[in-house]
Amino acid sequence: MTLVIPNFRGQATGSVAIPVTLTNYFDQAMVERNRLAATEIRSCTVDRLWVDTKFLTLGLPAAIIERLGLVYEGTSSGRTSEGILRGRLFGGVEFRLADRQGTFDCLELTAQDTVLLGRVPMEVLGLQPELDQGKLRLLPMNAKQTYLSLL
Repeated sequence: MTLVIPNFRGQATGSVAIPVTLTNYFDQAMVERNRLAATEIRSCTVDRLWVDTKFLTLGLPAAIIERLGLVYEGTSSGRTSEGILRGRLFGGVEFRLADRQGTFDCLELTAQDTVLLGRVPMEVLGLQPELDQGKLRLLPMNAKQTYLSLL
């Protein structure tokens, strides 16, 4: 089996028009334990992302964090293409794009209203940025190739 790794060389930042669903992971867990009705899961969909291959994590606007009711975990900082970004860290956001999903912490963005997608979520989900074309490509996941790395 061949391991396919996202290639971030030559990439930096760019806007990508692709629908992404963001969900409160803890709400979903409460539904699975019959402590919350499925209709009470906090979720939203965004149609555009800002991709920054120098940023490591996921960044969400304060309004989305509030809407999802994410759990505050402390403060943190992250390097972006434009410098250091400091802010509050929140946990438990499920990021779903096409058939790929992952649960991540996120850094609160107070100066912008766009979701900021960094390297780690892209690597975990097998997403290859093609910023010159304004898209993210899903890396292969089949019997001959995988984007998953087993340590």
